[in-house]
Amino acid sequence: MEEPAPGPQVVDVEVPDEAPVTGEVRPPPESTEPELPPEEPGPTDCEGVPSVSRQQLAAFELWSHSGSREVSCFATAPDGAGGALILRGNGVRFQIAASWGGSMTWYSVNDFVATAQPGGMLGITDPIQDVPQWLLFVHGPTGHVRQQPNEAAEIVMTSVDPTGGLRAVLADGTLKAYDVYGETRWSLPVSLSAPVSTVGVDARGHTLVLAAGDTRFGPSTVEGLWVDSDGQPGQPFLALAQAPAGGYELMPQVKEGLFLAVNHGARTWAAAFESLKPEAGPAPEWLARGAERPLLLLPGGKGYFRPSATDTGNWSCERQAELISPAGSSCGTLPFSSSPKGDLSPCKHLMLGADGTVVEPVGNIEPEWADREGHPVYCSVRYWPRLLQ
Repeated sequence: MEEPAPGPQVVDVEVPDEAPVTGEVRPPPESTEPELPPEEPGPTDCEGVPSVSRQQLAAFELWSHSGSREVSCFATAPDGAGGALILRGNGVRFQIAASWGGSMTWYSVNDFVATAQPGGMLGITDPIQDVPQWLLFVHGPTGHVRQQPNEAAEIVMTSVDPTGGLRAVLADGTLKAYDVYGETRWSLPVSLSAPVSTVGVDARGHTLVLAAGDTRFGPSTVEGLWVDSDGQPGQPFLALAQAPAGGYELMPQVKEGLFLAVNHGARTWAAAFESLKPEAGPAPEWLARGAERPLLLLPGGKGYFRPSATDTGNWSCERQAELISPAGSSCGTLPFSSSPKGDLSPCKHLMLGADGTVVEPVGNIEPEWADREGHPVYCSVRYWPRLLQ
């Protein structure tokens, strides 16, 4: 394991003249996404949902770096301490940069899928050539990196634990629970009669594993298995009598339990599971409103954060986020000012940290005056510290 660095290092951070440290509030963009009319919230439905002013939306912070054309910034996550962490590199040598300029460097990493954690960022690298996967935790306030021992089998899917850490399914059928630092909490061989389709963790730390196909309950069914927060499994159960076509995704409910989304051209919501109960119920109707957008938990079980991202067609992204009560009532929409997109990739959604910090995905922005003779490109990230506490 890599020894912690003596302290944050300073990277060459330059903020372009045209990029202010604080932004300006712009009128909310017109939505291009058809939606069902929102339900009228009850008198107390939105009482606990955070209230955000236009002044707070205008007071974002900016991290910007100019570098060579060979260096790209391509991963961002909230650091759990009111800031953001940025991964940049050239395909062989990578660097984690904290929002105020601290950095840590390592080598021979192909890619890094970042997940926001309390106090930092946890993720798994992709293997490159003969270098296996690494599980890395980056401490937000210092930029120190902790590397965990390599797994014996490839990690094939993961799910973030809302209480902190990750769940992972390995190629050999093992289900593992990692804490926020990437250290193993418990390990369990998964006893299902078909390959695992998805794994999810609810707000109490309980894990649901689903397998679809020709299961022990018959063809075209979905089999489920609950594992409690201490790693104790229940009995396999019939989760759905008819397996929906598409890719499965489990998302946590506010207090406990999980929603099942199915992606098949468009996202639909297929079922809801109460925590540790061996049966499925119908998904609530309010989920159909903006079904294509992610559904994230607000800190403290106060509701949901549902971001949207629209490509305006002029190399910029318009982003909004709907705040939703625990009961599913719409409690308003936050209009975030537009930002340059910078490349040909689709506009990505805002991220939300456990401390309520909102982070904009990183963008590689090439100035209009840049040519192909080595002029710099800019990596730019905006973030709103603890906006939704």
